[in-house]
Amino acid sequence: MNQVKVVIKRAQAYAKAIAAGVGSVLVGISGFSTQLGMDIVPVEAQGWVTLILAGLTAFSTWVIPNFDPDGQ
Repeated sequence: MNQVKVVIKRAQAYAKAIAAGVGSVLVGISGFSTQLGMDIVPVEAQGWVTLILAGLTAFSTWVIPNFDPDGQ
C-alpha cells in the first residue's frame, strides 16, 4: 500500500505536464484525423472539435496546481 502512495505522489508532481501532453495529443489527433486516415472526428466538425479541445487543454493545464514533490 505504501508503494501506491509513492507512485501517486510521483504522478502528482507531473500532473500538469500529463494534462498538457494528453490534451496536445487529442488536439493533434482531432486536427489530423482525416490526413491520418481515421474517421474519429467528422470533417464538418473538425475545426470546432479541435478548437474546443485546445481550449480545454489550456484550461485544464491552468487549473491543475503545481505540486511540490517534497510535500512543502
